[in-house]
Amino acid sequence: MSYIDKDSFLASAVPIPLAMVLALPSRSPFELFEQLVQDDPCPVLLESGRGVDGDHRYSIIASNPSCLFRATGRRLEWCERDGSTRVCQGDPVIALRDLMDRMLLPRPLELPPFFGGAIGYLGYDCVHYFERLPRRAPDDLGLPDIVLGFYDLVAVIDHQSERLWMIFAPFKERFLKDPREVLYEEGQLRLAKVRENTSLAFVAVSTISARATSIRPISPIDLKWMSWVARPVRFTGN
Repeated sequence: MSYIDKDSFLASAVPIPLAMVLALPSRSPFELFEQLVQDDPCPVLLESGRGVDGDHRYSIIASNPSCLFRATGRRLEWCERDGSTRVCQGDPVIALRDLMDRMLLPRPLELPPFFGGAIGYLGYDCVHYFERLPRRAPDDLGLPDIVLGFYDLVAVIDHQSERLWMIFAPFKERFLKDPREVLYEEGQLRLAKVRENTSLAFVAVSTISARATSIRPISPIDLKWMSWVARPVRFTGN
């Protein structure tokens, strides 16, 4: 059972995610994280500290991104879920803007603020993409300037309503090139697999409509309200 019936998903003029809501178990977010991601690559937990108001209401769990983007200076790298890797030289800001445009989706009003998108970091050295500054500090870590995973399946813990959202949100480019029927079946299979990892009961709520907020990037880079904990990132490529 999902909150978008098949006919609505196939017929909607506006791309809409598939979602289900489960009763939140009496487990810590980290225990749920371990249970949900298992051996998936690039797992991430954004932990809100069990707050109930405003920015502290939600915790986010995700793994197995559709794409992993990394930038070191002008060296750009895209690692796709299918194992393919592309490396080139270019402007990281333009490349990131292009990625965001490919992911644009309107957010249905009933969904949590984050329902899929980019999770990762932009390092301090990204300042050199915008300003001419001397590079005096030695690079003693050897980390990329930017690492962002683009996640199309996420679990969102709502600490206030004590619910666990499971959301499949294919990115805009997939809605443009893949048949809706294919996306619907993929979403049903992936959501069912995640639910099997939890063995939790559904919560009866009304169906999500196609009403949406104004279109904005599905991948807002806004980590001001959460610290993130992740196991070591595993990816294909050099």
